[in-house]
Amino acid sequence: MQVGGPVSGHVMNIMGVAVMCEQYHNIKSELLDPATWSRHVVKQEIAELFQDSSLNVVKISDRFTDALVGYKLDAMDMIFLPLKKCGFWYLIVANFRNKRFEVISANDQVEALKDDAAIVVSNFRRVFKLAYPWSIRVDFYSMGVIYCNISKSITDNDSGVFIMQLIQKYDGNTKIYFHPEYANVIRQILSCYIAAHKYNNKLLPDIQKILQSNDVSR
Repeated sequence: MQVGGPVSGHVMNIMGVAVMCEQYHNIKSELLDPATWSRHVVKQEIAELFQDSSLNVVKISDRFTDALVGYKLDAMDMIFLPLKKCGFWYLIVANFRNKRFEVISANDQVEALKDDAAIVVSNFRRVFKLAYPWSIRVDFYSMGVIYCNISKSITDNDSGVFIMQLIQKYDGNTKIYFHPEYANVIRQILSCYIAAHKYNNKLLPDIQKILQSNDVSR
């Protein structure tokens, strides 16, 4: 997350865990707004497997069952798959409430993603049909596919920043757009969100002191 630098898969995964951890604690504490859609963020290295046209779906379908995940993914409102293509991050959202797959580009080159996204969506349908063969909430094969972009940035390093913010903020309906000139500001905000996350059990002592001295509640 250095200024102007690329967003690694590891950082993307940390963002996903932070968002889901906050969601879990809000549900547990009955603080989650009932209008908030639930989300699950797939680890980047697992999402990447869906880009393989020769993927053996039987081998990975168990990774998405409630026995391994801890809850039923077909009960979620949205499943996020952060992906990279040609150096740019993009996001596929399996939007179960709206019954569609959303292919979201961090630049305006949506056409360049269509072949890759088609493979991901096809693999997703096959994997989730195996993991949840009796799902009555979602018919994975009847979900359509839409494409959109959230920025006209031409900088691949900023694409990860916009996708991270989208994972945190997207509510399943509202179109979000990021102006390229705000990339560094968003990068700083996200860095603080991760580093000073209130459920970060490894919060660095120096950060903790800063938060305490400024009376910032964890």
